[in-house]
Amino acid sequence: MKLFMRLGAMLLGLALVVPAFAAEGDSSNPAPAQNSNANPAKPDNPAGATAPESMQAPAEPKAAADTTDKKEAANLKADIKIGTGLENREATGVSESFNGVSQVVGWTRIQGAAEPTEVKHVWLLDGKEQTEVSLPVKSSSYRTWSRKTITGPGKWTLQVKDSAGNVVASKDFDVASVAAAPAAPAANEKPAQPEMQNNAPQQPQAQPAQPAQPEAAPQKPQ
Repeated sequence: MKLFMRLGAMLLGLALVVPAFAAEGDSSNPAPAQNSNANPAKPDNPAGATAPESMQAPAEPKAAADTTDKKEAANLKADIKIGTGLENREATGVSESFNGVSQVVGWTRIQGAAEPTEVKHVWLLDGKEQTEVSLPVKSSSYRTWSRKTITGPGKWTLQVKDSAGNVVASKDFDVASVAAAPAAPAANEKPAQPEMQNNAPQQPQAQPAQPAQPEAAPQKPQ
């Protein structure tokens, strides 16, 4: 009985070994080689290839050309006063309308200059340029001025320009009339000479000399 049981166990073991050996396969038969003519997979972005326009990153906008003068301060400012005179480096007789003047003063305070530079005073009458004056600016807060002879009534303007020609500030003023210039003497006319006053003390008048009296002869005693 035991013998039959052992034979049955052996047959069962053989039955399990044979299928396992068949599952491992024959190593002598290699797997078929890959077809060399097959198209290889293409990379997403091969070197040198250009992406479609719709996929390209948008181009950065070009920076605007800097046309300002680098030597000029970007925040240059000017305060303007129009007057008839100067006192202690300040304008006097400041107004926006003048009557009967022959000359005015354009006073300015220039602020914001990063280094020594210059400004220009441009005088205009009814929009037409009359005179241009260059003035130095030596510090970040600097007072400077120019004088202008008034040649006629109308709307006058004083413009302050930086060294690059940009208008920094402007001031309008009205002139109703111009002071009449004194008449020049004629060519052959000599100016009147002032009368000279004699302030010397008067000398007393000399008295006429009295004639000498004859001397009386001495009387002889009787």
